[in-house]
This record gives sequence, structure tokens and C-alpha cells, in this order.
Amino acid sequence: MSPDGMYYQVEFTYDKKENVNRVKYYDADGDLVLNAKGYAIVYREYDAYNRVIYERFAGTGMEDPKLEDGAFSYRYEYDEHGELLKKTAYDWMDKEIE
Repeated sequence: MSPDGMYYQVEFTYDKKENVNRVKYYDADGDLVLNAKGYAIVYREYDAYNRVIYERFAGTGMEDPKLEDGAFSYRYEYDEHGELLKKTAYDWMDKEIE
């Protein structure tokens, strides 16, 4: 994290449906920096209804992401009405965190 706990630039990448599928956080020098939630990069995948079904987090390359629950990724499941049924956390080896 930057010395004052802030990031200075955010870069967004979009998929063909204009969903944000990657976000990167940078410090004032243009280096990746952990944001307040503990990651420098998040990658997202969406279903046909534009709902996030997978998120993977990365650190800066020098440090791992530091999410509160220790997760490196999440998978999301929805019911037929689009309500979130389940959010499952996974560690860096893609094993479910219980």
C-alpha cells in the first residue's frame, strides 16, 4: 500500500459487453499498489446475465493480496431470479476456504 494508504490511479478494462473485467490500482510513481481492500488487481468473469460469477485477486508482484478472509478468489452462484445464493472463497491453490 502506498505510504498514506491511498492509490493514485485506477485502470479499468472492459469485456465485449462493457462489464469491468479487470481493475488495477497504481501509486503516484505508476507502480501497482494494494488498495484499502488488500489487492492491486482484480479479474472478473460474468455470466450471460452480466452477473459476476468469478473474481480473482492479485497483489503487486512483490506482495500477495491481503483480503480479510485470506481468499485469492471467489465464485458466485445465483438463483433463477438473479439473487445471490452462494459466495465461495478459495485460497491461492484454488482450494475452497471453509
